Amino acid sequence: MHPPKARHSSITRYRIREENITGDVTERPQCYDLMSVIMVCLGRSDGDHYSGVLKLLDVLLSDETDQKEKRRVLEEDFNIPMTGEIEGRVNTMCNLSDGVFRRGVEQGAEKKQIENISNLMDSMKLTLEQAMTALKIPEADQPKYREMLKS
Repeated sequence: MHPPKARHSSITRYRIREENITGDVTERPQCYDLMSVIMVCLGRSDGDHYSGVLKLLDVLLSDETDQKEKRRVLEEDFNIPMTGEIEGRVNTMCNLSDGVFRRGVEQGAEKKQIENISNLMDSMKLTLEQAMTALKIPEADQPKYREMLKS
């Protein structure tokens, strides 16, 4: 979503190809070319290649563009009529990016809390329960942290 400027608005394909290091063996491509990776790097409207599918994905997945503007761009730039079904799917896409962001924040907070618990246990020689009590971790969340600290 936020690549370095040099990668803005680019689509790159990486694929497997045959290369004989020793010997002279030849296989049909369908025997080994079973995987390829397509990297889609979105950018901003000032890029040379900002159009087509890159613009569409950037608008749909943007966390900076509100839903009203997304609907306007889809209708005006891509001639996609905003029927109830399409509008529902656009809302789902908007909520998806919000959900991914929220989950990332939650995971970061959980990681920090695990670090805090571990630090208290090590430096203060507290038990797991004592550390969680000192940090005022709600009882409902404590089983989750117990499980995370087991691994």
